[in-house]
Order: sequence, then structure tokens, then C-alpha cells
Amino acid sequence: MRGSGFQPLGAVNAISIGGVQRYSGGVAQADAGGNWNVTVLMPSLAPGVYLMTTTLNVAGGGIVFAWLTITERVLAAAEQFAPLGANLVRVWGYNVATQRFELYDPQASTAKN
Repeated sequence: MRGSGFQPLGAVNAISIGGVQRYSGGVAQADAGGNWNVTVLMPSLAPGVYLMTTTLNVAGGGIVFAWLTITERVLAAAEQFAPLGANLVRVWGYNVATQRFELYDPQASTAKN
């Protein structure tokens, strides 16, 4: 993710998308021109519009709101892992939205994705 027009050399403390925190760092800092760039973990969000908030470490605090539009189709697990073929045994993941671990097993007759 990238931002511009921020306080020069200000730190980015947190980024939330759809009400879920995606970045809580302190390593992202705007450059002298007020631009920053940070990598965040994006969930499998369905296409739509989501509220994104960026919390900055500036005098008096600062929260910037923006709308994030996702237009791409979310792939099912079977589609995402298809290139791995028979090399894939199973995948465990943590669903931040539900606060639960999930399993994808392509060999299971009721593979859940």
C-alpha cells in the first residue's frame, strides 16, 4: 500500500481495512515528501468498497480515512492452489475475521475452501 500527502517523516502506526487491523508496525515512515509505502497482509475480501483507516504518529494524533475498492474476483482455494497439483498435501491458515484456524485439504472428499 502507498500513501501520499502525509506529514513528512511521520510514522505510520496502523492500517485497518474493513475494521480489521492489517498493519501495526512503526517501521513505515513517510519520506521528506510525505509519501510512504508498506506491505500489508490482505485478506480474501470479496469485491466491494471497504473503509480503510491509517493511523499516523503525528502531533496530536492523526487518522486518515479512505475508501478501498476491490474489483477482482476472489479465487476459491482449489483455484489458488491448482498450480501445485499433487505436490500440495494440505494448507492451514488463520482467518482474522472469524478468529479461527481453517484447513484446506485437496484430498478430502468434502474439501472446504
